[in-house]
Amino acid sequence: MIIENGILKSIEDSDLSNGTIIIPETVTEIADEVFIDCKELKSIEIPDSVKVIGHSAFVNCEQLKSVKLPKDLKQIKDSTFKNCSMLTSIEVPDSVTIIGDNAFSDCIKLASVNLGNNLESIGEKSFNKCNALTKIDFPDSLKTMGKSCFYDCKNLRSVVIPPQITKIPENAFRYCVGLKKLVINEGVTKIGENAFNFCYYLRDVSLPESLKEIEKGAFQKCNYLREIVIPKNVTKIAANGFCNCEHLKKISLPEGLKFLGSNCFRGCYALHEIHLPESIEEIEPEAFAYCLALNKVNIPTGLTSIPKSMFHACIRLTSIHIPENIKVI
Repeated sequence: MIIENGILKSIEDSDLSNGTIIIPETVTEIADEVFIDCKELKSIEIPDSVKVIGHSAFVNCEQLKSVKLPKDLKQIKDSTFKNCSMLTSIEVPDSVTIIGDNAFSDCIKLASVNLGNNLESIGEKSFNKCNALTKIDFPDSLKTMGKSCFYDCKNLRSVVIPPQITKIPENAFRYCVGLKKLVINEGVTKIGENAFNFCYYLRDVSLPESLKEIEKGAFQKCNYLREIVIPKNVTKIAANGFCNCEHLKKISLPEGLKFLGSNCFRGCYALHEIHLPESIEEIEPEAFAYCLALNKVNIPTGLTSIPKSMFHACIRLTSIHIPENIKVI
């Protein structure tokens, strides 16, 4: 090992003993990329004297199965354990407040993650494609989540968003096809673009009263979602918001809702009735196209036009009342 002023700068093959490295207690920092592409590393002992681990320190350590993080570590930096494909568990100490971008991305066997009680930020793609992960418990201290933070975690089963989060970022849980239960606590005002897109088996969703906007494709292709109540403060559901939710039978829209984006409920084959609140001011094209079971709908008085293909291929819709406020069809 090369150690300068307490900083571990590099290692040599002779430092490995049966796939294990023991870092001496004289080390206070592990430099950037020290163990990158170390294919033979299976376990490492990091003493509590270490306060800093550099970015990309363990990238592509494909045999690394076991690591214990030091108790005074403040941050897990960008790409620290990216593509450690044999890593099965990680205990994040309470001292850590930030998990950086791609920190555990592509750790495909990571099945157990315990987040510390003082964690405040999870970076972009931090747990991207952690396919073995079935559960994650967020501490109440968490304030921000980065884009695509749990993208394509195929076996994640349930998620509870903690109260200090105000926005669920784009693609946050996209392609979490095994996700079945979602609870979003009060405090969240916006669900970002494609946040839960293609959460195929999502059935149980609880949205907070604080919610104001549902962005583009947020719940698109949530195939097993059967019922959803949109909270009273939501004013906008953007394009493709619930597109192709094929088993969605019932949705409650609040008075105060002003905007429905294009293809918003397109392909919701099981939706047979929809009550549009009088507060709606704009509906974009094809909002209810291919709602094959739809047989009852009202046109709110706040609308002045019916957009292109709004009810295209709604084969069971046999009659509809067009109020006097509609000027353009």
